Amino acid sequence: MRVLVHILLVFMVAGCSYQKQMLDDPGVEVPVVRYVQLQVLYEYLVSHDESASMIRSRSEKLYGEIKILESRLLQQADPKKRSELYGTLEKLKKELSDLRNKEESYKKEFLKKIEDSARHVAKKHGYHLVLNGGDAVIYSVNEYDITREVLREIVSRKIRSAPVNR
Repeated sequence: MRVLVHILLVFMVAGCSYQKQMLDDPGVEVPVVRYVQLQVLYEYLVSHDESASMIRSRSEKLYGEIKILESRLLQQADPKKRSELYGTLEKLKKELSDLRNKEESYKKEFLKKIEDSARHVAKKHGYHLVLNGGDAVIYSVNEYDITREVLREIVSRKIRSAPVNR
């Protein structure tokens, strides 16, 4: 265990001295890193899209109904009623599967919007790297969180692409 700690310390010291050399070299550009809270942006898009919200709500309701039916099916002794329950259960599972496919389609669409907006904000401000703060960043000061700015860009793009009412 001690050997592992010593090796880790050597790498940390070496890394720090390498970083100091990079910072002392005026020819080396230090990358500008920011992060977004991807889940916040995704939830915003789902909640502001009527169809996506309805699909999510229906999926959650169906999931609950399926769990109840599965429980009733296990408790049902009558073969005829079991068969009816099983038929209903299969229909609900098929509907849930179809809804999950639609959800996946919306997810891809929304992630593309987030990516495009984050790319626009990053280029506008000269950021080199934008991370997902939800699972990649252990700690950061709030000034590096560009979620609000990316959200503004998403809303701005939505307004720009909306049909003009005259």
